[in-house]
Amino acid sequence: MKSKLNDPIIKLEKPTPVESIMATLQIATNQNVNPWSLAMSLNEPEYLYWDKAKFVSAPSPLTPEQAWHVVKFMRSTVYISTPVRAVSLDYFRYLNLPRLQQFQHTLDLGYAGQLVADRISTEAERQRYVTRGIMEEAIASSQLEGANTTRRAAKQMLIEKRAPRNRSEQMILNNYTAMKFIEERDRTLPFTLRDFTALHEMLTRDTLEDGRDVGRLRDDNDDIVVSTPDSQVVHVAPNPKFYLKELERCLEYANDKPSDAGFVHPCVKAIILHFWIGYLHPFVDGNGRIARTMFYWYMLKKGYWGMSYLPLSRIIRKSPVQYGMAYLYSEQDDFDLTYFIDYNTRKISQAMREFDQYLARKRDENVRLNSLAKAKYKLNERQALLLRYLLKNASATTTISTHTKVHSVSRLTAQHDLRGLERQGFLRSEKKGRDVLFYATGQVELLLK
Repeated sequence: MKSKLNDPIIKLEKPTPVESIMATLQIATNQNVNPWSLAMSLNEPEYLYWDKAKFVSAPSPLTPEQAWHVVKFMRSTVYISTPVRAVSLDYFRYLNLPRLQQFQHTLDLGYAGQLVADRISTEAERQRYVTRGIMEEAIASSQLEGANTTRRAAKQMLIEKRAPRNRSEQMILNNYTAMKFIEERDRTLPFTLRDFTALHEMLTRDTLEDGRDVGRLRDDNDDIVVSTPDSQVVHVAPNPKFYLKELERCLEYANDKPSDAGFVHPCVKAIILHFWIGYLHPFVDGNGRIARTMFYWYMLKKGYWGMSYLPLSRIIRKSPVQYGMAYLYSEQDDFDLTYFIDYNTRKISQAMREFDQYLARKRDENVRLNSLAKAKYKLNERQALLLRYLLKNASATTTISTHTKVHSVSRLTAQHDLRGLERQGFLRSEKKGRDVLFYATGQVELLLK
């Protein structure tokens, strides 16, 4: 969004300052208050800022303000620095919380390299879950940026491979194309500035008010701010002189240049990239989309190809205010990036749980459906997949052309599939204009009984 740079910026509420942190620590020590235990009470199970921390009971005789300053001091002693630099030239930093380490272990076991292979039985099945994940991510990421269409309509557009009818559908198609691109891209290749602007062009083609902004890094003529729905400014994008230099460093970090200091878990690093691009805001529009896409690119590059199954934006979309506040807390609370890392790891954990539940449910459905479809009705895999889709989407239809595109088969094969299902009573057909639409009949439900 464009706005004047002198607009008011939302400032986080700050607690009353204490006279001396050391004096407060001494009070806590004299009363047998363990500063580390106090800090952990506001670090776990959620990393709290003052706006919530002030409602957590402070140990006597400390006031909420004193307790908060003790926590802030204890946090400051164990921060890990990042290369992300603010306009003030301060570096963002974060805490390596115990639950962050547990999250990393869980992610490594379930979604890295060959470890995820045991969860998916065949390559065809794996590709179906990847396609599902990419579709869901493309839709939700676009909806976060204002795409106004239903998930069902968007999925049908992508499945049928039809041309988008409006800006919202174009946003979704662009996101899907970009996600497919990074999923298939050679992961040994570095990501250059030219690649970065080309990715932005892919994400924003035919969706921006001014087509000249597609793939164009912003300049001094672009006063860009991030605002809430009620037009309150929460972030002013850094000036071009600053952000262009920092973007170069950001891409070096993404490419794992030897100058990196120490090991950072790939998921934490991907989240840092997500934040860094969002903070720099290098484009007039589409910064959120490209930041989330770069997160996925880095995870896939580091071997976490199971992340393709997880539509993170769909989880974020359920709590967009928290997403925005995670940025705000990190920028305004002494450059503490823990807020943003904590928010994202909790959402990734939720996405993993939901996928595990989905996978278990699908396995159960597939066993029952495939047993009947193949053994009793002699259906092929394409026919079984179509009936499974129609079971979940009662109002959906298909055509010979759609079936041909979805399964990459000839029109003759597609016609044989659909007419065969019609003869067995699973489908009925109806001519609409030049197309013949195929609808599911009530008999499809027999496959789950």
